[in-house]
Amino acid sequence: MKSILGQRYYPPVGFYFRVDLADAASMALSLLSSVDNSFQEVSGLSVEMETESVTEGGENRFTHSLPTRTKYQNLVLKRGLVTSASGFTAWCMKTMGSNLSTAIEPKNISISLLNEKGIPSMVWLFINAYPVKVQVSDLQAMENKIAVETMEFTYQYYQPAPTGL
Repeated sequence: MKSILGQRYYPPVGFYFRVDLADAASMALSLLSSVDNSFQEVSGLSVEMETESVTEGGENRFTHSLPTRTKYQNLVLKRGLVTSASGFTAWCMKTMGSNLSTAIEPKNISISLLNEKGIPSMVWLFINAYPVKVQVSDLQAMENKIAVETMEFTYQYYQPAPTGL
């Protein structure tokens, strides 16, 4: 490993993280129920630049590839099925159950990658997210698995947030 400022740098582990709804009411509920922050998998931390191909008259060797906009994947959160009070579940059910008869309430979601002391070493903030899919795993009497709920969110963009370290 290369040294940064005379200290060895080790990349962080990807299995110690926390997920939070970033509004005050949801954070208060999350503090009461730590299960609301515990997810087994987070995916969708991805952004790509879309491009447009433009041909130039008289230039037959190649086409120009010009950037147009950024595209974000949906944020997917998976955890064991939560049967107690959950800010995430309540928000998802309120949004999905309204059938667009009420306005969708977007919220910010933060994903914190934690160090060995439980302090965030990296935080990503997903801006104006709302649920687009909620799924519970199949229930099968012949298998010995926990029930898993999957929540999928769309959002405007994500950005790194300051950690204070």
